[in-house]
Amino acid sequence: MPLNDSILAQLTATVFVIGAPNMITIDGLRSFLERVASGKQKVTCGAIFTNFLLHGVSFPSAPNVNLKVGSYVVYLTDKKEIERVDQLDWLHEN
Repeated sequence: MPLNDSILAQLTATVFVIGAPNMITIDGLRSFLERVASGKQKVTCGAIFTNFLLHGVSFPSAPNVNLKVGSYVVYLTDKKEIERVDQLDWLHEN
């Protein structure tokens, strides 16, 4: 069964990669990213590949998550997790 908006709405994983093809719509993706931005959905690291072009599509900004949008993919990473990894790298180097 391909992943769709209903299944995306029930996602509880904080680390994930959702490949294409899938049945996620732009509205389902936007709704998921709104939950992330509001803090209702926790994301450590994730990627969602789409069947549709994302150029020109706007998404809510999330103060707690880095959001990068490519042609057919959205990458999400927790800002605190990135800072923690950067600190560990610095400690390891020094």
